[in-house]
Amino acid sequence: MSDMIRISLDDLNQCALVVPAKTGIVYENQARGVQCARPSQEGFLLPITHDAPLDQPELALESRISALFAPGDAGLIDARIAAKLEDILASSGFTHGISIDWSMLHASMEAWVHVTVDHIGTLGQRRFSAILTWPNSD
Repeated sequence: MSDMIRISLDDLNQCALVVPAKTGIVYENQARGVQCARPSQEGFLLPITHDAPLDQPELALESRISALFAPGDAGLIDARIAAKLEDILASSGFTHGISIDWSMLHASMEAWVHVTVDHIGTLGQRRFSAILTWPNSD
């Protein structure tokens, strides 16, 4: 990976999908809460639309997801957190086609969750694997 272009998502201010692909571009993000892991994945970035009322920013997708992790949290994803995350994704018209990849739960952490996308926005019905990422909650 030494000749790869590396892009840090540390300044990301919304949710996005990192879709694995041979692109020569590696995305990395600070994840796992206060444990500060730096997972990375070669692929392309697909931002997720997340309209929230201006007077209720706490309803934005990344705010609702970040609220699953308490301040000082170690950022581990267990079945309980994953189920709540899946409920949040299912409740939005922007993300209802995204579900947790339960077979990859062991490799998921706060701000870096393996998901399956059945459909999203204009991409229609195209099933693929991706990583859901968002601003680190620590």
